[in-house]
Amino acid sequence: MVMPTLKCKRVRFYSEGDESAFFAFARSITAVKRIEGAGDFILLHVTSRPSQQALSDLKALFARYRISGKQQLAQFTGRR
Repeated sequence: MVMPTLKCKRVRFYSEGDESAFFAFARSITAVKRIEGAGDFILLHVTSRPSQQALSDLKALFARYRISGKQQLAQFTGRR
């Protein structure tokens, strides 16, 4: 099964603590299996069927850090 990858482009952090909070929150989301950097992207490798809670947490992460993600996250809706 292919693991979807969410692309977080040019995430803006306002302090080292803010950056740490981003990664701590991302790692705490059960659907996130791996995080890596590639150029100006942070890549979140996630399960193909995240739980409702994990999807809610991903939406919150994207909203908090102003990551363009509606289209990326749409792939997970309607599969329940």
